[in-house]
Amino acid sequence: MPDESCADATPTRAQLGSPCPAVTLTVVEVQVVTVAMDLPAAIKFDDLMANPTVMQDLKANVAQSFATAAGVHVGYVTVSFERKTSRRLDARKSSLRRLTADGVKANAQIVAPQGQSVTDVSTAITGAASTLASDVVQAVLDTPNIESAAPGETITSLRAARTSMISAAQTSYNSYGGPQVAVVSMTLDSNSALATAVASNTVTTTTTTVATTTVGATTTTAAPTTNATTTLPSEGVLGGSRTLAAMTVSTAAAVFIAVSA
Repeated sequence: MPDESCADATPTRAQLGSPCPAVTLTVVEVQVVTVAMDLPAAIKFDDLMANPTVMQDLKANVAQSFATAAGVHVGYVTVSFERKTSRRLDARKSSLRRLTADGVKANAQIVAPQGQSVTDVSTAITGAASTLASDVVQAVLDTPNIESAAPGETITSLRAARTSMISAAQTSYNSYGGPQVAVVSMTLDSNSALATAVASNTVTTTTTTVATTTVGATTTTAAPTTNATTTLPSEGVLGGSRTLAAMTVSTAAAVFIAVSA
């Protein structure tokens, strides 16, 4: 609970005999598998962001598609949506280009579950590449009210374009290079099950102690530079993908919003 909540709560924690405990936060760099794919061109970034409910539902559906391809529980997958800007020649002057409406790129980060390595996850995704594009497109079409993020389209017209959408999605998957291994940062409660689980797959670890009104010193310690197999909790222990999504630090211009479980 935030410090200010402790101060303003009624009855107070002091009255309840429950003072705010110090929380030790650990920042770890963990190996994950990353996969990227463009969503159908009809889906526009600004329109999608303008409707948080549709965006969250879409994110959950797309995360499930990546989880299915990887053969993992959706709790090990986080998805971010990134603005995809393209340009085309201006009809009046061929030497000029102008921005077109922004599309959406889906970026997935997948943590290898207990008993699997990032190589296992990457191999699984590669093996499912032929169906991943179809599954992601279907995830888009199955999202309630998705037409609100596609100006000028109806759900009927979107569904009619399904075949071309799959082809475009497959092309984008190939252009982004398929699954790749990367290192991302996560901020965890050092006493949490997930922090303990990822310890064998970290690159560096930074620990910060947060008390009621003060933040303690920050120290950085070395950890193993590589470890092919993670030791995450079994399914159900994570408490859903919200846990991972809330803790992963977003990069570049990616829009990072937690995936609902």
